[in-house]
Amino acid sequence: MFIDSHVSVGATLGVVLFKETLVRNNSWNDLTATLIAFAIGAFVGFLPDIDFLNKKLKSNLYYLENHRKWTHSILVHIPLSILFSFILFKFHFIGSNNFWFCSLGFFIILFSHLVLDLFTSWGVYLFYPFKKVVATKSISIIDFFFSLTMIIQLFFLFKIANPYLVYVPICIAFTYLLLTYCLSFYIQKVFAKALEVQGVLSYETEIKPTFGNAILWTVNVRAKDGSYLIGYYSIFQKTKEIKFVHIKVNEDLVDYNDAELLVVVSKLKNILNHWYSFSLINNQLVVNDIRYGLKTTDLNEKEFSQSFLIKKQHGTYDVYRKFKFKKGWFIKLVIRFFKV
Repeated sequence: MFIDSHVSVGATLGVVLFKETLVRNNSWNDLTATLIAFAIGAFVGFLPDIDFLNKKLKSNLYYLENHRKWTHSILVHIPLSILFSFILFKFHFIGSNNFWFCSLGFFIILFSHLVLDLFTSWGVYLFYPFKKVVATKSISIIDFFFSLTMIIQLFFLFKIANPYLVYVPICIAFTYLLLTYCLSFYIQKVFAKALEVQGVLSYETEIKPTFGNAILWTVNVRAKDGSYLIGYYSIFQKTKEIKFVHIKVNEDLVDYNDAELLVVVSKLKNILNHWYSFSLINNQLVVNDIRYGLKTTDLNEKEFSQSFLIKKQHGTYDVYRKFKFKKGWFIKLVIRFFKV
């Protein structure tokens, strides 16, 4: 998920898990302990995404290849949680009797980051270096309802004194995640039925909600003839009829005489789990991520919501995320919630 969700969930858990311990061991007042626990939780909640530094230290392609691997592995988070608890102990923030409780607290916050990511369509390597991606694919990278609920939760932490109400928003947010997961099974049946009715022999399907919501869902179909199809379904639409648009791979746009380019293209194909198509923009090669659908949810749209431009700079190829919303995209998205 996006950084706002990780920080807000981490900050909330930091207050839940560390506030009372900090008060007892440091004689701080309630506000000071809340602020420090908030800051600790927010930092640790974001920490697994520290691998974004690979963009600066290595390259964008290296970052895409290695994102959500070592820094998102439970096998790394266990010793890291103990280390963080040791740091608090050495600086006398906690006592020896709180050491293992705080270690568990740090692990819970780190694990919350993984839980949020595994609900997304990208998924996460929970036990890296074991290369098994875990993903429910029931939440977009950004979900407006979840984000708004967690922003309200941060307000509650400082303004609501009632212990029975203060954590209501985070309970609602995580209940929402579970509901989207249950909803995904219904959506799968709808798309499977539509493909069966239209006689589409699918080799593989990718089903997920569109950007920012769990109302409008998209299916990407890899047909047995090698082509792709994309379709949309809103939980508010009156019928279960789904229209599909065909997508060409356009493999002929790749210059197979450029060995260095082919290495980059091959790596990008693996990153996209081989859901890709090619296009040209100003004579530069663009690799489109089929999994995230079209940019405006318009079946006549020619651009994808996630694409990567391959450019050669300083004698080396790298990839650059091509992401720009078109005018009126949000209005089209809302309209499509109710009619596809």
